[in-house]
Amino acid sequence: MVYVTHDQVEAMTLGDRIAGLKGGVMQRAANRHTLDHRQENPFVAGLIGSPPVNFLAAAVGSDGAVTLPGAPAFRRDPGTAGLAARRGGNRPSACPPKT
Repeated sequence: MVYVTHDQVEAMTLGDRIAGLKGGVMQRAANRHTLDHRQENPFVAGLIGSPPVNFLAAAVGSDGAVTLPGAPAFRRDPGTAGLAARRGGNRPSACPPKT
């Protein structure tokens, strides 16, 4: 069954698989957990979830260290090694407060 809605909460509650469309073109389709936790498409990442995603420009070093301008590396991911500057996103709720 296909159910069409513009209500994010309704889609996340009822859908087994959810598709994000932009201009009639499917940008991404996945289950609710994947859409919320593995943002691979900037449009869908900004569309799904609360609070909204903060988009940041980042540099990726040859060792996979990801840095923001004026900040130390915050993550090392061997899969990103050798990539040039990237645009990434993160939800504030995914960043635990410093104690």
